[in-house]
Amino acid sequence: MKKCTITMVDQKKNYDAAIARLQNMGVEAVWKKREISNSQDPKVVIEQCGDSNYIINGIEIWNREVIEACENLELIVRYGVGYNAIDLDAATKRGVAVAYLPGINTVAVAEHAVMLMMAALRKAGAMSSLLHQGYFSEANYLTPQFNGKTIGILGCGRIGKAVCRMLSGFDCRLLAYDVFEDRAFAEEYHVEYLPADELMRQSDIITVHVPVLPETIHMINKESISKMKDGVVIVNTSRGETVCSEDLADALKSGKVYAAGLDVFEGEGGHHMHAPFIGLEQAIITPHVASSTFETYNAMIEKSVEIIDRFRKQEDLTGWILNPAYKEYLRT
Repeated sequence: MKKCTITMVDQKKNYDAAIARLQNMGVEAVWKKREISNSQDPKVVIEQCGDSNYIINGIEIWNREVIEACENLELIVRYGVGYNAIDLDAATKRGVAVAYLPGINTVAVAEHAVMLMMAALRKAGAMSSLLHQGYFSEANYLTPQFNGKTIGILGCGRIGKAVCRMLSGFDCRLLAYDVFEDRAFAEEYHVEYLPADELMRQSDIITVHVPVLPETIHMINKESISKMKDGVVIVNTSRGETVCSEDLADALKSGKVYAAGLDVFEGEGGHHMHAPFIGLEQAIITPHVASSTFETYNAMIEKSVEIIDRFRKQEDLTGWILNPAYKEYLRT
């Protein structure tokens, strides 16, 4: 009997139905709950997953050492969209398929980004904190309004486009940067494409929706911030590495950046990765939960099980498999 290990930590989501469905397919299924807990220690992952054929994984490390040690491994299903913790090259060379769930969290992440824009601009976090401490008049902030602002979307793929759609009801100017410019979309939603530098210069609010690539690491840094408007708001729900934490924290302290809304941070998986922003009332920080909605989690576990079922039946998984070339290695 093949074995599937679910490594996602408990997000108050019951995986019993998924386990039952896998077992009905003839797959032994176990949920490791907190045994792995997003571990970056290869030994922990190998110990817990070494005999598995299929993995539904969180953000624990799947580097060459782990992949080569898990001799029965056939398929890793990334329970989400980002897959930078998986060594795709090592998996391909071992003949291990890697799947992910593109687009499944689009609405949830876009909602979270829009929420952070408004909350950061209107100082919602600082006011709420003061009220919880019993200070009422001290929490009476005067803030800019959202309506009429110029909003720059760095990365206008699925999530960036969803943000544009959500903002279409506001009287905002929408700017976008993306390697692939969708002119039909831009015309329908009144979006203006600009180079990244020019977008950053013109925007009142900048929201980041790019993947981690060599050219996107620290694209928000001291130099790029210096070219932005005074009082700009920066939101990041993509990947922490796209923003230099120290540079952004310094800009918040100086007032160059009015506020920030951050759901992701550099060095996630380690302790205190959000440390530069602790105590800064200008920063609203959330613990990488943009996709954490009941609807998204239900869809992710259902799609993950479906992918395993289709993989076992050798059905087409175009659009879900990241490394289709793995089949070539299986033939050699």
